[in-house]
Amino acid sequence: MAVFRREMVLPQDDETLVGQLFISERPMGVVVWGNDDTSERYRRQTVRLAEELAKCGLASLLFGLWTEVEEGLQAGWGVDDEARLQRAARRLERTCALLARDAQTQGMRLGLFGTGSGAPASLLVAARHPAELSAIACCGGRPSLAGAAAARVRVPTLLVVGSEDEHGLLEAQRLSSELAGEHSLRLIPGASSTLHEPGAWEDAVHITGEWFHDHFRAAVEPRSDGWADAEGRFV
Repeated sequence: MAVFRREMVLPQDDETLVGQLFISERPMGVVVWGNDDTSERYRRQTVRLAEELAKCGLASLLFGLWTEVEEGLQAGWGVDDEARLQRAARRLERTCALLARDAQTQGMRLGLFGTGSGAPASLLVAARHPAELSAIACCGGRPSLAGAAAARVRVPTLLVVGSEDEHGLLEAQRLSSELAGEHSLRLIPGASSTLHEPGAWEDAVHITGEWFHDHFRAAVEPRSDGWADAEGRFV
């Protein structure tokens, strides 16, 4: 199946980001990958895996949550910085709103695949937009930073953790007890918190791909108006 790649400009409230959309002729839905890993190794692997998923009917929009200037400030931010987390969630929401109105993706089922700070941000978005998302997945990161919002997440949620990441596993188990809707916890054997071990990231993406495939196939069509506020503006 042919896969088409398209650059998408993603205007935000305060910045403009750029993403890459990988899409086949007949996709069943689109997965938004929100991440803050900018390494060349990650980019090469992720592009290849996004192309594989697109061939299976899962369109993917890859984009980094932060600008180059913001990336340079990462070391000065705490991992639990509330303003940073809310900014990431807002950018995911804005991106979903753009996809809901884009001629190529309008009407598609939507999912979020969050890594790093994108993991808790995805949970925040799912808590706010339960009817517009068909599924989400959190891979590594600190999804528990979503805090009380986890109890409002009714969107089917997959948590992916390296089996050697003891702290991450404890957090994921605790989070599983708080999630309100369907959820699953999957371990990547022999992997640490970074999933940098050979084959670990590929295994994580394939597991999440199966999750989205199953839930996109079972989901009803989303309501595109859910990404607008009371006055009809984008969130």
